[in-house]
Amino acid sequence: MRFEGKEELKEADEGMYDWLTRMCRGDFVLSYGCGGDSIDGIGILQDDEPFYDKDRSSFRWLRNVKWILTGKAIRVTDINNIGFPQNL
Repeated sequence: MRFEGKEELKEADEGMYDWLTRMCRGDFVLSYGCGGDSIDGIGILQDDEPFYDKDRSSFRWLRNVKWILTGKAIRVTDINNIGFPQNL
């Protein structure tokens, strides 16, 4: 999906809108791209405002993140015996 403006994004994906507008510098970021029950990255948000990169083909709204752990899948169920909440 591609979104040119924040309001268009809010209508389509509230979670992504929150990522762009509500999170602040110093907030922790968890990436779970490697599977439905694993975290594959932990980072710290480095800016207060997102920026838009029109040259990218997708994911054009970006945030600067300092990744402190990558390349290791951590199963959420190993941490909390429950997994991700159902609404994520």
